[in-house]
Amino acid sequence: MTRIRRVGVISVANVTAAVAFVITLFFVVLFALVALPMRSNLSQLGFPSMGGGMVVLLIAPFVYAGFGWISGAISALVYNLVAGFTGGIQIELEQRAAPAAWSPAGPTPPAPPPAVEG
Repeated sequence: MTRIRRVGVISVANVTAAVAFVITLFFVVLFALVALPMRSNLSQLGFPSMGGGMVVLLIAPFVYAGFGWISGAISALVYNLVAGFTGGIQIELEQRAAPAAWSPAGPTPPAPPPAVEG
């Protein structure tokens, strides 16, 4: 068994921010695909335009990435503190043989036998 005794605060924060950005971007795109076709129908019913809502959609991934970075940093700091008391998380690692090198041409064919002169 191997233990994770400490984690890099900045690296955890960066990964958490990137994950938050990607997840939020996915939902923003999904919401925009649903909301944009409905925009003309809503304006005909007397609802205001969605211009402000679209601005929020554009900045939301960046805002969530910022909050993700802060929460990732705090989580890493707390983990490092708690791991000092508890010993950290135990993980079991397995070593595997490296896969064969990939070639775009596929496997190399065997060399032809030498020509016999005669």
